[in-house]
Amino acid sequence: VTAAWKVGGGPGGPGGWRAGLPGLWRSAMRRSFAQALPPARPRLRSLLLANWSHGSLLHLLANMLALHALGAGVAAAQGDRQFAGFYAAAGPVSAAAAHAGLWLRARATTAAASSPSLARPGGMSLGASGAVYAVLVAAACLTPDRPVPLVFQPADARPPTLKEVTGALVALDVLGALAGWRWLDHW
Repeated sequence: VTAAWKVGGGPGGPGGWRAGLPGLWRSAMRRSFAQALPPARPRLRSLLLANWSHGSLLHLLANMLALHALGAGVAAAQGDRQFAGFYAAAGPVSAAAAHAGLWLRARATTAAASSPSLARPGGMSLGASGAVYAVLVAAACLTPDRPVPLVFQPADARPPTLKEVTGALVALDVLGALAGWRWLDHW
């Protein structure tokens, strides 16, 4: 799916390399493999398929690295089939929650008429980050005291625990969702 985005010039680029097929391809990809921001009417297919879509190879690699690092322990605790079901369900549920949160925020913003639009026109949300986030929370519940080594950490410092890192990330995303930060889909 990540490679399919490149046919139309990528999810964030202009309408394709040239007029014609790349532009049409990109439009079809946006309708099926991404959530529109600000939220319009949700499409069931995009709630399901946006989780398998990534805007860049770096986005895909970051999500899969986090899934690999955290998912093995959760899969061992749940069993492979239950973990697969959990992961497959977590993506659409997180996409639906993001859609609902953004819709409520856009509605409140419109009602208040005190601030500009919630997101850039034509923006979108895609990727497995919501499903990976669910795996992170499950891993933090299963092994809260597991140390998380950080790259830029003094050698004599105690690494933070998975519970601490997860709490900090949740707090950051709650703040981002409430403040309307646009650089990530914090919902």
